[in-house]
Amino acid sequence: MFDIQARNEAIHIMTLKAYLELHPELRPLWAFFTALTLILSSKDFPEFLQGMLKVAKKYGVEFDTLQPTKELRDLLPLWHHLGEDPSRTQLNNSPQAKCLRINHNVVTVGDGLAIMNRIGSPDHRAHPGCTCVACSDDRIERRCKNPNACAVAVGTCLLQILPKWRPSAPDPPVAPPNPTVEGTSVFRPPPEISNLTDGFRIFTKARGDDPPPPLGAPPVSANESPVRAVIGGHIELSGTLDAKAAAGVWYAPNDPWNMGSLVPEGTAPEQGCGEIVAALLAAQAAPRMPPYLSQGSAVQ
Repeated sequence: MFDIQARNEAIHIMTLKAYLELHPELRPLWAFFTALTLILSSKDFPEFLQGMLKVAKKYGVEFDTLQPTKELRDLLPLWHHLGEDPSRTQLNNSPQAKCLRINHNVVTVGDGLAIMNRIGSPDHRAHPGCTCVACSDDRIERRCKNPNACAVAVGTCLLQILPKWRPSAPDPPVAPPNPTVEGTSVFRPPPEISNLTDGFRIFTKARGDDPPPPLGAPPVSANESPVRAVIGGHIELSGTLDAKAAAGVWYAPNDPWNMGSLVPEGTAPEQGCGEIVAALLAAQAAPRMPPYLSQGSAVQ
C-alpha cells in the first residue's frame, strides 16, 4: 500500500520538517552543516538534500504570515530578506553592507536597528568623523571607517523591503471577542506567530497543472455531504533509536478505503510524523479531480 516513491517522499518531508526547526536548542546538528552546504555549494548536493529541496518546491514551502509581529520582524535576516521588494535594487553587497556583516556582525533586522538608532541620538552627527560614543566605539573596536554611513545603510536596506516586513509597521491588532449564537461558532484566524519556525507554510503556490477554480457556484449534486477522513498516528519508544511509528486513515466502519501503514524506517520517528504520513496516504488515495468533487462535494 505504501510504495517506494511514497516512502522516499515521506522521508524527505520529515527531513525538511527537521531542517526548518530554527530554534538553536531544538534544531538538529546536521541541519547547521546542511545550511552551510546550501550556502557554499551550488551543485553536487547529496541525494537526501536533493530530495528535501524537491519536496519543498513541490509543496510550495515558504515563510509567510499575514501580519508579522515586531518581534518576528526583528528576528528575520537583514540580508537577502524574504520580503525584498522586487521593484527595488537590493544593497546586500554594497561596501557598507559588507562592513555591517564583517565588522559589525549584523545578521538580523534587530541587529541593524541597534546601529541605525544612533541617528536619532542628540550627540550623533551625520558625518564620517562623528565623535558620539557609538561611532567612536565602531571606529576603535570594529575598525569601521565610516560608522555614520553604515547606520544610514541599514535604513536604506529596510526601505528596500515591502512595508509589511519593515520594523516600523504596526503590530497586528488584537481582535475583540465576538458574541456567539447558541449552536454556532465564530471563525477566528490563527494567532500571529512570534518565532521563525512557525512561519513556514506549505501549498503557498498554485501548481501549473492544477485546474482553474470554477466560475460561480458549483452545480447541485445529489450527494451534497462532505467526504470526511480521520487521520491519526501513533509512536512507540519515542526518543530512542528503536522508535517506531504508524499512520492510519479512517473513513467509516468497514469502509474499503480505510488504510494504515508503518512509518518508513529511517525517518527518525518524532511527534507528528504519523499524522504527516497519514495525510500523505489520504491525499495519494484521492484522485486529482474525482467526480464527486466536480459535482460540488468536498474532501476534508
